Amino acid sequence: MTTKSSKKLPLSPSTKKSWCQILTTLLITFSIIGGIALLENEQKKDKCKYNMNICKIIRLTSNFKLSEQLQNIGVLSAAILFFWDTFDRKKQLERQAWQLIDGAQGSETSGARKQAIEDLYKERADITGLDADGADLRGINLSGADLTGASFKNAILEEANFERAILTEANFEGANLQGANLRGAILIDAYLTGADLRTKRDKNDETKDIATKLQGANLRSAKLNSAKLRRTEFGKFDGNNTDLSSAYFRKANIADVEFKNVNIDQAFFGGAKTGNDELDINIIQQANNYEKAYYSKSFVDKHPTQKLQLDDKYKEPPELDISLLNNKDNIASLSVIELLNLLKYIHIEYTENKNENFDDNFINTIISLENRLKRLDSWGNSAKQKASSTEKILDDADKEYREITERWQQIDSKYEDTDTE
Repeated sequence: MTTKSSKKLPLSPSTKKSWCQILTTLLITFSIIGGIALLENEQKKDKCKYNMNICKIIRLTSNFKLSEQLQNIGVLSAAILFFWDTFDRKKQLERQAWQLIDGAQGSETSGARKQAIEDLYKERADITGLDADGADLRGINLSGADLTGASFKNAILEEANFERAILTEANFEGANLQGANLRGAILIDAYLTGADLRTKRDKNDETKDIATKLQGANLRSAKLNSAKLRRTEFGKFDGNNTDLSSAYFRKANIADVEFKNVNIDQAFFGGAKTGNDELDINIIQQANNYEKAYYSKSFVDKHPTQKLQLDDKYKEPPELDISLLNNKDNIASLSVIELLNLLKYIHIEYTENKNENFDDNFINTIISLENRLKRLDSWGNSAKQKASSTEKILDDADKEYREITERWQQIDSKYEDTDTE
């Protein structure tokens, strides 16, 4: 037979807080009523001196005309409780907004999520580290927001407003930022690899373009590898130049970009291009400290008089005849080295150039095959070394045999001369 424990459970923090609010509200309510009663009594003609004690306060309160209207006391208490709980209601609304944002993850379109993010910002809530990967947030206004460490990977941010926003270490990898306003934004160490920062055609006016604005932005050490920057606007904003020092532009497309009032000190331009052509030296020379930036070997060799610095960590794509891919017999006839170059080319096209013709499963197979071929090539080299070592041993043995034979012949010749004498 089980018996219920008579031990009472301690009150939860929320229950304690509620009782504290109720008792404090009642105390404030009766203090207000007592104070009004005192004031009313003082206004009577037959004033009398009295000592303040509990009995006197109860008598005065009972004479006060509002004491008979208990509903008014209830209303006053409710009003005090309402104002008391204002900040708790604000926190509850913030929690609901975060639940909506978290619940919409994985869904591209969600107007409520966009509104929730804007509301949180307007209420000065902490939105650093916001996760909005793949979200459709076109036109969102987060001007001046602190979005340190936020993630907008593959998000749609067309015409979004991030002016003067703090976007340090934010992730915009593969994001669509066409027509976005990033003037004066802090994008130190931000990830914009593969991001689309091109000028956008205005839907309402086909003759008008909306440029992505990065004037005066701080992009120091930001990653813009393989980014699309056609007609993106850099330059000066509020007296500040755009800072692209130590930024990465490897394989980025900087067609029609103006680098006037832009600092590219120690930036990396290995493999960068102008449209479908090689990098245009005239665009680069507009920037400040362009001679201190780093470029691919082919670009440096093409402009020897400029004494440009080499981006030695950039790997030139392997030389390969792409027509080989059109014929299986050609692929079958490739050597191990040529096949490795082919696989390397496909790997780079997928991981760095974001070629959509290759899916994840295909690339995983390519990587596996590439690793196997590397091991095979390593074994082949090892076998060659062993064969070379064996051949050397045989050569040394043959040399020693010849030396011994020659000595034997010399000794034998001496013995023959002795016998003759």
